[in-house]
Amino acid sequence: MAEIGINVVRIPFNYRHFESDMKPGKYLSSGFLYLDRAIEWAKKYGIYIILDLHAAPGWQNQGWHSDNPYGFSLLWVNRHFQERVKNLWTYIANYYKNEPKVAGYNLLNEPNAPNIEILNRLYREWVEAIRTVDRKHIIFLEGNRYSQVFDGLDEPFDDNIVYSSHNYTIVTHNARRYPGEVGNIYADPNWMEKIFLERNSWILNRNLPGWVGEFGALFDGLVNAPSNADHARLNALRA
Repeated sequence: MAEIGINVVRIPFNYRHFESDMKPGKYLSSGFLYLDRAIEWAKKYGIYIILDLHAAPGWQNQGWHSDNPYGFSLLWVNRHFQERVKNLWTYIANYYKNEPKVAGYNLLNEPNAPNIEILNRLYREWVEAIRTVDRKHIIFLEGNRYSQVFDGLDEPFDDNIVYSSHNYTIVTHNARRYPGEVGNIYADPNWMEKIFLERNSWILNRNLPGWVGEFGALFDGLVNAPSNADHARLNALRA
């Protein structure tokens, strides 16, 4: 990674690495095993680490990638789960508060809250709790609707916040040719720029710190035998 110029890696983790649902709040020190190992590599090769809570207690969205087997989200309607997220981040932040190779904390991957008010409230609560033990590290806040919608988020309420968007498109997931038609749109670099500017307009219009936490493509073929569609999606990624 260092050889090709990467200087930061976002590492996802699951709350289950640190606590069990049968013993909430009884934290497992073994949860730090792999994170600490990654940080040692980061020190060796000059790379920063962003810690990303990818699967929260009660699930922050309906997707499989939040370790959700049921397809519905309870985090937003259950105070117990909300408190557990706050307490877990406080525990982790206290552990890493003096670690310079940790760039910051990505509080919640791809939230899908029923309304922006509850997301604002929880972000404020969690940031306030973290700041009781760690004033140093960046806190990354993602937009709602899987990190795509920022309208309605509170203006910055801490002096070290970065807003993080995820920038997937129908082109990088479904294109058969690029430039070309995908569904009912004609996708080319102008269309892609328009989509990205719209998605990030809340951040850009306020001149706030922004960071693209995820982007990428879905591929059909093998790595050494890409399909025509794979080539189209690779061209879209280049754009």
